[in-house]
Amino acid sequence: TGGNFETPYELWCQQSNSTWQSSSFSITQNIADIPNGEYGMTVQAFYRDGWNTDVNQMTRAKGTEELRAYYFIGSTEAKVMSVFDAGFMTPPASSELGGFNGAWRGNATVGYMPDNANTFNRTFWFFPDKYVNAPISTIVTDNQTSIGLRKPTGASADWLAFDNFRLYYYGPAVKEVALTNGYATFSASENYRVTTEGVSAYKVIQKKNNYVILSAIEDIPANTGVILYGEGATKAELERTPEATADVSDNMLKPNVTACVLPQESDGCRNYLLALDPDDESVCVFRPYSGVGELAAGRAYLPLPIESSGVKYFIGFEEDDPTGISLTPALSESQGNVYNIAGQRLQKMQKGVNIVSGKKVLK
Repeated sequence: TGGNFETPYELWCQQSNSTWQSSSFSITQNIADIPNGEYGMTVQAFYRDGWNTDVNQMTRAKGTEELRAYYFIGSTEAKVMSVFDAGFMTPPASSELGGFNGAWRGNATVGYMPDNANTFNRTFWFFPDKYVNAPISTIVTDNQTSIGLRKPTGASADWLAFDNFRLYYYGPAVKEVALTNGYATFSASENYRVTTEGVSAYKVIQKKNNYVILSAIEDIPANTGVILYGEGATKAELERTPEATADVSDNMLKPNVTACVLPQESDGCRNYLLALDPDDESVCVFRPYSGVGELAAGRAYLPLPIESSGVKYFIGFEEDDPTGISLTPALSESQGNVYNIAGQRLQKMQKGVNIVSGKKVLK
């Protein structure tokens, strides 16, 4: 628990186990009724590619060793380490194994390995830091997961030894993002989905006149810039998810996963940031980046061609109007404000189409 490797849950620790000379092998433990969040696991295990070291030494030395066994948690898996990966360049003395004279095979070039079950049992016990495979992790969203080992195919007289599965709970895989007038930009190096009711994630798909047009997406793929919006919302909670399937190939927003000072211009584009409209602070717009101060980690920015030369861009939603021209719901909260179709604020209605309180009005 607690996001580190100091106080894990330990499973299958009563005795060491091994399997050898098998074409395939699988062992799984299902774990239910656990809190949703991020989990990790490790296992003390090794795989030997063939009959003792006579075969394994040759494949190891030639670089043709195959690691056919995997350990897994949920849908995440990794290969079990080689029997030679513990780094025993000389066999341990009997005093290091509790007075037991172990059976070891190998040489000073590729190293030494335990050669029978009693020796590997003692090795796992007296060298608890050896053969511990690197931690892997998964995101649990339905209060259950599974851990285990599998070997889809085998080799003649291969050997898989294992013990001490450890399951770690890192904590809730949730981020909280503050919203201003219902808006914020967001990006992360992992996949996320919005869990706050009434708040959605949007990509920017088009610039049209003085507007940028948003399109809703179901989830947020890693390293994707998005806009979060919920009318009247002050915060959004996002939960990590194992995968994200939203198509963001047409997204114009760029992620800013780590804090940095952006250039004002790059690659023929001027960079814009989401901000309050200085003419009406009930409205969020995209304004040119000043080049002063860092853009915070986990945000996003919008590069637009320099020839656009716009001083600000209002936000419209794809579903609001087939022309792509519409005011944000946040604008409709400014009762009495009048804008033209280009999003410019007016002192009074003019002839033609006006936008009043977020609605199109013809005069």
